[in-house]
Amino acid sequence: GSTSPPTHLARTAGVSAAGACLPRPSRRRLLALPALSNVKLLTSGRTQGGASGMAMPQDAIDMLTRLKYAGPLSAWTCSWAAMFVVCRMIFFRKYSADFSNRVVSIVHAVAAIYYSAVTFTRGWSGMFDNIGGANTEPQTLCMALSLSYFIYDLIYCAVVGEIESVFHHMFTIGGLASGVLNGRSGAELVACLFLMEVSNPSLHLRTLLIEMGLKNTTLSSLNNLVFALVFLLCRLVIGPPLVYKTLVCPDNEYIVKAGGFGILAVSIMWGWKIIMMFVKEAKKLTGCRAGAGGTHLKTQ
Repeated sequence: GSTSPPTHLARTAGVSAAGACLPRPSRRRLLALPALSNVKLLTSGRTQGGASGMAMPQDAIDMLTRLKYAGPLSAWTCSWAAMFVVCRMIFFRKYSADFSNRVVSIVHAVAAIYYSAVTFTRGWSGMFDNIGGANTEPQTLCMALSLSYFIYDLIYCAVVGEIESVFHHMFTIGGLASGVLNGRSGAELVACLFLMEVSNPSLHLRTLLIEMGLKNTTLSSLNNLVFALVFLLCRLVIGPPLVYKTLVCPDNEYIVKAGGFGILAVSIMWGWKIIMMFVKEAKKLTGCRAGAGGTHLKTQ
């Protein structure tokens, strides 16, 4: 697709998903949310005030806790749209709407790359850890932030008629939403998000340079080479093993498996075109004659 939110919107995490893991004074604050202010957390057969009562199931507690992202998710989605409007109406008025949308996408890509990378506690090998396991709070926060962006961009792509991007975003939204609401599969979903987004700054910059009249420049050729190399490495070398682990994991929801497979299928479809683009740009930089034209890519 093509848009991204301000990096300042992403926040570090801190609230545990299970109230029983917190010190007793913190249990009241766990559900201190506007929509849940009247919900009583019952644990060990006792209410907060000490009177006896029926214990709330742990699954219900976990779901109520995760609903805390509903408010920020709506605000972040509106923030992406507001950023697009500001870019379109103020900063980049002489360019197309697609130009402004791609500026937003670059902001989101940078934020997603950073916040997904910090969840890899053991470095790059950490993206293969805990497949199908329970989310950490940073993973859930990272997924919720990107989910808000893809909701915004899905609406944009539907309005302008970019059908291929609409289907791509539906797979992505399904996987991220499942991870946020079910509290599982955060490791592979965040790893997939990282592999998707790491090539997107150069992808969107490619189109921006074309619209700015800088297509046939050394800068454009270098950017195209960086995009092709990163895309092929992340999507077609690192991505398939991650998708395989996701598909064979018995703990993963079907929507997570379908999302991973769908993203891999899109990557393979674009792979050949990107290889051809890489060869063309390499010939340009080495002074050889390259074919005319260019492939207009809009993938995530």
